[in-house]
Amino acid sequence: MGARDDLLEGAKRCLLDKGYLRTTARDIAAASGANLASIGYHYGSKQALMRQALLEAMGDWAEDMQRALDAELAPDIDPLVRQEHSWQRAVELLEEHQSLWRAQFEALVQTDEDPELLTALRAVQPEARRALAALFLGVQEEHLGPEDERVLGAFYMTLVTGLLVQYAVGLGDNAPTGSEFARALRRFTGDLGIASQREDANAPSGAT
Repeated sequence: MGARDDLLEGAKRCLLDKGYLRTTARDIAAASGANLASIGYHYGSKQALMRQALLEAMGDWAEDMQRALDAELAPDIDPLVRQEHSWQRAVELLEEHQSLWRAQFEALVQTDEDPELLTALRAVQPEARRALAALFLGVQEEHLGPEDERVLGAFYMTLVTGLLVQYAVGLGDNAPTGSEFARALRRFTGDLGIASQREDANAPSGAT
């Protein structure tokens, strides 16, 4: 690797070891073995390097989860079973990488002072929604339609974000397991079905 890649890997290690806010430029230089001045040369600033390190680390987590699910789940698995396994794997990987998600929330509180960080996080939202929709549906991203990405992707992102918050504040022990997640989906979809049947039954005769 060159100095630029060394700096990025060093920043990722510091991100996980010290967090987003406590990492200094000297920490990164020491972790990477690179010259302190090379941070400015290759990335412009420590903040720009840390932004990139955060996005790269989040991408690494998503790839780890995708590889795990591809290895564990058959393509024709029951959709609800896939939901259960996908959620359980997400929980397990969150537990393994709690330092990453704490760092992410540290970064989020800095967006008012770092507009470029906010812009970077906004820019990856469509890609993140698409990846989550593909992950939970068990399909390749190129097979998703705009509705899958916008609606289902946003739905899963909302759920995963709620899970992240629980881990970030130390409430991971109370986070729903894969089987609890699947039971909640069954209950939720069942209640929707009952409500739909009631609406149909109460609709005026001949109503469309």
